[in-house]
Amino acid sequence: MPILLTFFSLLLLLSSCTAPLAVAQQDKQEYTSSLQELRYEVADLKHALHHAQVEIQLLDEQCKEQEKLARLTKSSSHIDQRLLQLENSQKKLSEELKSLSLKVTQVVTEYASKVISLEKALFDQQQVLGQIRDLRSSLLATDSESNGTIYKVKPGDSLEKIAKMHKVTVKALRDTNRLLQDKIFVGQELKIPD
Repeated sequence: MPILLTFFSLLLLLSSCTAPLAVAQQDKQEYTSSLQELRYEVADLKHALHHAQVEIQLLDEQCKEQEKLARLTKSSSHIDQRLLQLENSQKKLSEELKSLSLKVTQVVTEYASKVISLEKALFDQQQVLGQIRDLRSSLLATDSESNGTIYKVKPGDSLEKIAKMHKVTVKALRDTNRLLQDKIFVGQELKIPD
């Protein structure tokens, strides 16, 4: 009997332990359920926080855009004023340009008439010089036929060289050809005195 008594006491002990074990299991299930709900709430809060951060970024970007527009509006009014100033300056410059254009036209007309008269005078002088050359050549030809020979000046010639070559003095060569200076040019015809 002592075994039976031990067995019953064990059963009694076990039955008294199962009640708190059942309560502990029930508490554990409630705790797990509460923990799961808490996890869902934290996830919802994280999602709401992320959504709020995105909205804050969007609002910040909108504020920056508004600031840019405000600056552009101020800049635009400054640009309009500057544009008006430039248009006024352009009108003044246009008027000055017209005035200068008229003056330039007058000056060009005056100079054109002066150039025409100078060209005419130059033409007249060239004709006179041509006549003088023709006259000189005919005089030299007439003189050369009467006495002496004609020498045509070559590159490197000088009055002194020509005088030595023909055994005359530089003075006689100069006097015969009516030269005021010792300068001569290539192609020039000089009369050599006898």
